[in-house]
Amino acid sequence: MASPTYHINQDLFETHQTIDHSTPSLPQPKPKKMTGSSNAPGWFHGKSDENAQNFLCEVEWYIVLNKLKTEQGKIIVFSTLLSAGSIADTWWNKLDSTHKTMWTDVKTAFTNCWPVITVAEKTGLDYQCEILALCLWEEEIGKQITMVGVPTWVHLQFHMNLQQLVNEVGVDMTAGLMYQVQENLPTVVKVLMTPGLAKWDKFLDEIKALDTNKL
Repeated sequence: MASPTYHINQDLFETHQTIDHSTPSLPQPKPKKMTGSSNAPGWFHGKSDENAQNFLCEVEWYIVLNKLKTEQGKIIVFSTLLSAGSIADTWWNKLDSTHKTMWTDVKTAFTNCWPVITVAEKTGLDYQCEILALCLWEEEIGKQITMVGVPTWVHLQFHMNLQQLVNEVGVDMTAGLMYQVQENLPTVVKVLMTPGLAKWDKFLDEIKALDTNKL
């Protein structure tokens, strides 16, 4: 008995040969786009060396930047930034639920536990001491230094520091110090300045305008 004859469709064969039997790749989900920065504030522990108000400001910044509108969303962000097992976490767990429904109530309760640090303001005497302690040394005159990455002259740094102190305390409270400050200047600087100046703005302008070629 003759064997049956099989006719192979060449087109089908070639198509079969090119079929890829590997597992098809699924489309990857696109990452969710944040409206602001995704960098959350750091953990808060409730330790004495942490500035609680800075932490609260960072949380507020994160909420605004990411456009969180709901009370629950704001409170969840805040509570998840309290380090697990820390003093702050324990405080949160013990806090009455009535204080956990509104973001303003949460902030009030937080500030009651970690109040704003009172800044010890400088007195007029403190400023006077700082002004008289500023020195422009003879050997430094005419030298360049770098401040926040910017090259400048030593006498301009002196001018900036002195002007800042005078502005903070007020010209009226420090007018009597001008003579002492001028007397403490190096001789090479004093000879280039008008003697007996009575106003800080004139005094500071002359220091700033010193000719570096003559120093």
